[in-house]
Amino acid sequence: LSPCEIYWEQYKECTSVRGKFHQYFIHGQQEECGQWKSDYDNCMKWKKKENKDALGEVLGNERRRLGDRLRASYANDVWELRDGPPATWAAPLPAWLQRENENTYLAVKCEQRHRDGDAAAAAAAARFAEPSRCTIL
Repeated sequence: LSPCEIYWEQYKECTSVRGKFHQYFIHGQQEECGQWKSDYDNCMKWKKKENKDALGEVLGNERRRLGDRLRASYANDVWELRDGPPATWAAPLPAWLQRENENTYLAVKCEQRHRDGDAAAAAAAARFAEPSRCTIL
């Protein structure tokens, strides 16, 4: 469940001129925005009075929206879905790419971190653990 303010923001965006133009550009027609307003109202009923029916309405709409958003992905028959990463996922980079990346900033910092070990990470964490002494007047 999203915070109630999210539903209000979605409603405002949906009913704005910019939102209407976007809907017309993407879908060829304007969408119905009442669902966002009713979700906001139901969310507030749940938040203030713990109305379980209102919560059910909001969750049902969330499930429907999620299904609509994922429908195209599930209907895609071009790509084969996989259960896990490829076997060569963590394989070393090719030699030419390793040579190309030898002196990059990221490689230098990675080498420095391996060389210094966890001492540098502990020192950085300790710096942020101290209370701030900044005063704004």
